[in-house]
Parts: sequence; C-alpha cells; structure tokens
Amino acid sequence: MKASFLMTACAFLFLLGGCGGTKCEAVCASFNTCTVAERDHKVDCFNFCNNVESFQTRASQAGADNCATQFHAHLDCWQSNVAYICKADSDVCTATGTAWTDCLAKWCGVASNVSDPACVDQGDGTAVPAFGAF
Repeated sequence: MKASFLMTACAFLFLLGGCGGTKCEAVCASFNTCTVAERDHKVDCFNFCNNVESFQTRASQAGADNCATQFHAHLDCWQSNVAYICKADSDVCTATGTAWTDCLAKWCGVASNVSDPACVDQGDGTAVPAFGAF
C-alpha cells in the first residue's frame, strides 16, 4: 500500500506538462488529454520523459539493465491502443507497464541505488520505482 501511494505521489510531481516530439512525449500528451474523471492526474511530459532518459543513461553507465526495451514496448503498446488511454479500467497495456516497472524495481532493489532519483526510498533501506506506467 505504501509503495502504490508513493508511486501515485511521485506521478503528481510531474504535474501539468507540455508535449514534444519524442515517442514518450507523444504518448504522455495523449494521456494528458484525459479528463480528471478518466485519469486522476496529469503528467509533466517533458520532465517525465527526460527523467526516464536520465535513468536509462545512469543504468547503462553502471552496466545495469536500463529498462529501455520494456519502456519502449510500453510506449508502443499505448501508441497502438491510444483509444484506450483514457479508460482507467482498461488493462490493454498493463502487461507492458508491469514489465517496465518490474525492471525498474530490480534497479531500485540494489542497495546502492536506493537514493537514485528513479527510486523512492522507503526509509528502511529499500526503494520502489519512482516512475509509474501510463
């Protein structure tokens, strides 16, 4: 319960953003077209996508899985199923979102990464991913 609350809280850190030219920003912009009744928050697409890219760079430099394969699969899923992006009860891209956050959880599960910006320190020596899937 604490982890899901923190992931939602972290999503709120990326409020009210714009859109740009990357695949991430395009999918994010589609997500932001949803009404509050359809989705409970907006995402600052520019910062969110840059933060994911920064994580990928750090992980690659550390010789770890940067989760890019899983993230791009998730973005591809939403691009192919954009008609469902505002349907909060849709599970059309749940599997790809879970694969991405599971990959991030492996990074955050390493003790030296607990304070990484991609992770939320749980205060007990563990961390969970700071990024949630669209």
